[in-house]
Amino acid sequence: MEEMFDPHIPTGEESDIQICVFPHLEEFLAIDLRDAQTQIHLLNAGDIFNEHFFHSVEFEFSEALRRENTAPFAHMFNLPLRMEEVVREIAMTFILDRLGVRMDDEANMPTVVVIVVGGSTLPGHSEQVVSGIRRLVQGGSDDSVAADWEEVIARLVARENEFAQKENLDELADAGLGDLPDYSTLWGSRN
Repeated sequence: MEEMFDPHIPTGEESDIQICVFPHLEEFLAIDLRDAQTQIHLLNAGDIFNEHFFHSVEFEFSEALRRENTAPFAHMFNLPLRMEEVVREIAMTFILDRLGVRMDDEANMPTVVVIVVGGSTLPGHSEQVVSGIRRLVQGGSDDSVAADWEEVIARLVARENEFAQKENLDELADAGLGDLPDYSTLWGSRN
């Protein structure tokens, strides 16, 4: 499974599947470039993060937690990193299953790139983000496919942008109150 997360795709090659995640939204895009005709899927996180997903994560966490180890403190310190890997691997497995990828066929395992569309820079660059996603969608298809998805892409970016702007305002309000360690004020002192 780790090879799916290898960001080193040979120069000039595209990934087989590109997943655009909007951190504050339930919807996300999966752009499947494996066939001659690009397939775009608008997926819902609720369909991925279902009871079966949570049971799988709980089982893996239980296994990792109880694993025999001669260095128990180091084992406990490393649990958060291991859990991040477990959640990421299981989530990717569930997403690929939803896209019809056979997980038992390692020879034909697609390369996957996950693009997180969000953060504090999004409000100032929304149009560039929409343009970039549009280029991904056009990857292996004609302009009509991209045109069909234009409205969906713009809607997702705009909604994520709203959340990012609200977070920025909330952070600035917290900074004004001296509650946010990443910001300093002229009249504040951290000492």
